[in-house]
Amino acid sequence: MAFLSTIPQATDRIKDSQPQILANFVAIPTLLEINHVGFVGGSDDGKHIKVDFTNSATHPLVDAGQILLYNNSNELYVKKAGALAVEGIPFTKSSNTLIGYSYLPSGLLIKWGFISVTGSQTITVPAVPPYSSVYNIQLTAITSSPTDTDKTIVLKAWSIALGSLLMDVRGVKRLSNNDTQVSVYWSIIGV
Repeated sequence: MAFLSTIPQATDRIKDSQPQILANFVAIPTLLEINHVGFVGGSDDGKHIKVDFTNSATHPLVDAGQILLYNNSNELYVKKAGALAVEGIPFTKSSNTLIGYSYLPSGLLIKWGFISVTGSQTITVPAVPPYSSVYNIQLTAITSSPTDTDKTIVLKAWSIALGSLLMDVRGVKRLSNNDTQVSVYWSIIGV
């Protein structure tokens, strides 16, 4: 039986509405025990077993002093009070590929990738999702053998253009300073 919020009425005699009141007492735990530890008299009563999020078609507003956790298009978002962005931080959104990205709940965006460069060239980091600020760029030269230690990668300059990060790099031999082919893992942290 479903919960009856209008029982008992002010004019009801308790003995007449007792079946509906008892049905409400059965319905309340049935509802509250969805994804929660039931009323079993233990210290875990009422605690979450799991949390299900229905899809929110919009990015909800957050009240002052609060934080929201919500689902939009099968991604979990966090949004703090005072956030300037309409949408929260999609901290479950990622692209787990060789050239990919991931968000942290703090709002940091981490991108990574792999490329081979010969001499000076520009690496264009994909614009989606875009950066507005960059805090750290890491480049790691990969060698083909433990004895091949003469190759390095140099970050000459970087800039942000239309959300894309452009890195001017140079693959070079350490000892001779001559251009060479270098395989590079790169990672970038920003917002």
